[in-house]
Amino acid sequence: MIKIDNVDKIFQIKKQNIYALKHVNVDIPHPNIVGIIGHSGAGKSTLLRLINGLEQPTQGTVEVLDLPVHLNQAQALKTLRKNVAMIFQHFNLLKSKTVFENIAFPLRLNHLKESVIQQRVEKLASQVGLSSHLNSFPKHLSGGQKQRVGIARALATEPKILLCDEVTSALDPMTTHEILNLLLTINQEQGIGIVLITHEIDVIRKICDHVIVMSEGQVVEQGTVDQVLLQPKHPVSRSLILEPITLDAIGSNTTSYIRITAIGDFAQHPKYESFALNTNIQFQMIHSKVERTKTSLYSQSILAIDGEVDHQRHFIEKLQQHQAYVEKITPTVSLDAA
Repeated sequence: MIKIDNVDKIFQIKKQNIYALKHVNVDIPHPNIVGIIGHSGAGKSTLLRLINGLEQPTQGTVEVLDLPVHLNQAQALKTLRKNVAMIFQHFNLLKSKTVFENIAFPLRLNHLKESVIQQRVEKLASQVGLSSHLNSFPKHLSGGQKQRVGIARALATEPKILLCDEVTSALDPMTTHEILNLLLTINQEQGIGIVLITHEIDVIRKICDHVIVMSEGQVVEQGTVDQVLLQPKHPVSRSLILEPITLDAIGSNTTSYIRITAIGDFAQHPKYESFALNTNIQFQMIHSKVERTKTSLYSQSILAIDGEVDHQRHFIEKLQQHQAYVEKITPTVSLDAA
């Protein structure tokens, strides 16, 4: 779907070269949903602007749907604009136009017949749940309804790829859930690839197949969502995925703390009690959370385990035999405990 090969993007600011992207290599398969995540300033938006042709790389190449992206080739750019559509964080609707006119806007730019426009707009409005709002203006819509207009407008030209720029960050949790479900339905029923940028790991968990983690203009980790959630390697990935644990009390000198990450049946039905009994250790559950990714159940647990060193090692080995990822951690101690 999208191939980014050894891309640098340099902006010159006050005669200094500033790297927005550095040595970026990404292959995004079609028609998967791929999430690009990272802290502010990581380079996410710049990468998205390269994909839709609003920027061109200082070095390296960008291919979209097997075609190179060249800003100096008008026909190639026209083809790109037809096949790649954008959904924005703040909706970018025409305030003086109705919902119908907003959705119809790209169709009129392409000089389609009014009968075709009427039919397509009504179909899109029905698809996103806005059939009763076609004559409404944006000021009368909720945030979720505005984003639905933006999605319908993006779909109007029948694109093959949707680029989503923080499309849920301005929405409440319930509306976020609804918009993500709508994007998931579009991907599954229409075969449209989706690339979304976000700073929220919950968005990645909910609908993405693959995740790309960025920091300071570089891709620091990428893979399937389950792979990266199970065993995040880079410090930025870990800061986004793993919850910090603060203790109210300190255990004995023989106490160890472990973080257990698991996917699948073991995430829902761990066997900590039987493993502890078999290995002659004691444990205390400090934290446990079960989430659902697009394809799997996923859990994070923090245990305090106490016992002889060999017994603790055998306990950890039993966890690992059930495809759980286990690491020893040093929790932050609260000031009260100190």
